[in-house]
Formats: sequence, structure tokens, C-alpha cells
Amino acid sequence: DGGAFRWLRSGEYIQMSGRAGRRGLDDRGIVILMFDTQMEPSIARDMIKGAADPLVSAFQLRYSQLLQLARTEGTTAEMLLQASFRQWQLRNNLPELEARAAQLAADRDAVRVQQEEQVTSFYELLESRLRLTEALRSAISDPAAALRFLQPGRLVRVDSCPPNADRQLPSLGQYVPPAAAVAGAAAGTADDEQGVAAAAAGPEVLSRIDRSIWGVLVAFEKAGKQKATGGGQLSAGAAADGSDDEAGSSRGSMGPRFVIDVLVLVDPSTLPVGAGGSDRVRGAEATLPKLLPPKAAGGVAVVLSLPLDHLSAVSAVRLKALKDLRTPAARTAALAAAAEVLSRYAAAADSSGSGISTGQPPLLDPQQDMQVRLAWTGGLTATHSCIS
Repeated sequence: DGGAFRWLRSGEYIQMSGRAGRRGLDDRGIVILMFDTQMEPSIARDMIKGAADPLVSAFQLRYSQLLQLARTEGTTAEMLLQASFRQWQLRNNLPELEARAAQLAADRDAVRVQQEEQVTSFYELLESRLRLTEALRSAISDPAAALRFLQPGRLVRVDSCPPNADRQLPSLGQYVPPAAAVAGAAAGTADDEQGVAAAAAGPEVLSRIDRSIWGVLVAFEKAGKQKATGGGQLSAGAAADGSDDEAGSSRGSMGPRFVIDVLVLVDPSTLPVGAGGSDRVRGAEATLPKLLPPKAAGGVAVVLSLPLDHLSAVSAVRLKALKDLRTPAARTAALAAAAEVLSRYAAAADSSGSGISTGQPPLLDPQQDMQVRLAWTGGLTATHSCIS
């Protein structure tokens, strides 16, 4: 069919076999099927016994028709549309569509959400947190703020996509409380059980929204130039004096573009062909492999080259004596060390009684540590922490 080889559809078979025999001369037509490939019985049944393709009007009102209608008296475009086969099909399908719409509306009205006001408020908070997260990522990944902290061995979070202010919340799916939370609340009251379940649900919900994963920074390099994005980001000229250079950004000044090499765990089935044994994988946005948490099973450790704007967070923790990562064993060992660090921080938080831990080491504060001196960053960081 111009794209691939496939079996004939039922409608195509009817069109071809319907030409057997001569109308008005022959009582019947004979069709001979010659196969050079074995066909499954279900495919043959669907092709020979199937129904014809539905007849759908392909009518389109073009500019040339409108010009002809304009030169013809007593005829309008509305009259032509009303007399078309397409309009007849739409009118014929209208009762079925109205019944379907009414059924969907009834199903929607029948849905009952427990504690709907709280759920609505929680969803709005999640949307606000998502917008703040994307804005915070734009500030953190600015070269003027990030380059001083991109030392080899530093634990960082990277995302599969650059910041997007219009990003929508993903589908959260159904949440099942972990067995430990259910067992811990079994001896308490109903309020205790709901509180424990809610506390366990918080990190799980945030993990489904946050697509970034932990990795180990290996190196960074300059890769050409790009236009400054503006919109309140710190320009390269402000790195020396700590001033806000929003005017220079709005003029579209040119700035350097940087690429970071990060040791991460990826799904081996999503790696580019031939990149499984390479010590470095250059990630293009269209062919970026699926990122996995450092402790996920079945992943492979690779050094992934990403644009700097894929940086999501910078931690205060660095792994010392990062060894040569050209062998798979060395990459796996380094990522295992990073996973052990994350596990220790999670265990320390749980033992201190601070609640269910997200397993995060301390992050660099964008304003105090990274010196992103913009008026909105302080409120942005504080609001983001409250929502978290």
C-alpha cells in the first residue's frame, strides 16, 4: 500500500472480487485465490466474510466553488451544503450522537467523589506546584547560576524534557496504600488510618508528577551559542556583579549553550541501536532513552549527554574519587554508590521520626547557595517548599 505489505482488507477484497462475471451475461462470477504465503484462518475469514467499507462523504467546499456560487444568482453556500450527501449523513447520525452525549452526561453526573472540595483543592495545589517546579527549573538550569556547582561526582536530578510552563498534570491513576501503612493503621482508629494513608500517598503522588531522576554529574562542556530566553532569567553578564539583567535578555542577546554528561540508569530497550556498549550516549530529545531511578531493576548505567536545561535540581552531596567510567562495570559501581547514598538519607530521615522520606539528599538553595538574585525566586522557593 505504499508503506508496508499487508493482507487485503474486506472492502478491498469485495471491490476486486465484485468484478468477476459480466453483468447481464453471466449468472455467476468465479474468483480464484492464489496464495504464496500461509494465511491464518481468522485473517481469511475476516477478509472473505467481512463487510464492505462504510461509505463516507468526502465533500469539501473549496474556494473555487464559492467563487462560482457568488457568480450564480439564487444559489448560496448554505443551500449547497444542505443538499450535499455529507450533510445528509450528519443529519442521519444526529439522533445516535445525541443519545451518546446524553448517556455520557448521565454517567458524568452519576460520579460521586468523596470529599470533593478537598480533592479539588489538592488538585489545584498540584497544578500550582507543577508550574512553580517548571519555573524553578528554568532558574536553576541557567548557566550563570549552575556552572559553578557542576563538579564531577555531584548528585543531580535530570529530566527527560526542558522546562515547559504549559506542562499539564499527568494522569495519576489509582493509588493503593503500601502494606506497611495499612498494617500500621490497623490497630488505630479510622481517623488514624486515613492519616497514615494520606501521609503515604503524598510522596507517591509527587513521584508520579515529577519525571526527573537522580544521577551523577560527570562533566560539562560548552556547545555553541544560543539566544538568551529572557522572562526573568539571570543573564551571563550578571554572573560577575550579581545584578539583574532582564533588559539584556529581552533584547535577545546571544549566550553560550552548555551540555552536561550525567551518569544515569536507563531502560536498555530504549537505547539507540549500537549504543548499548558505549561509554557515552548523546541524547536527542526525539531519541532520548527512558530514564530510570538509580535503584530500578533491569536498567543499564550509561553516561548521557543532555542540554543544561534538562537539569532539574542540584544537591549538596558529591561522590569523591569518581573513577574511569569507560567500562560498564565502573559505571554500574558508581551508580550503585549513588543509590547507597540516597538510601542512607532515606533511612536517616525515617529513623529521626520526620515522617515518610522521599529519599532526597539536601538540595542547593537557588537563592542562598546558587545566588540566583531575582525578586521572584525567594517567594518561588518558599511557596514550592510549602506545597511539597
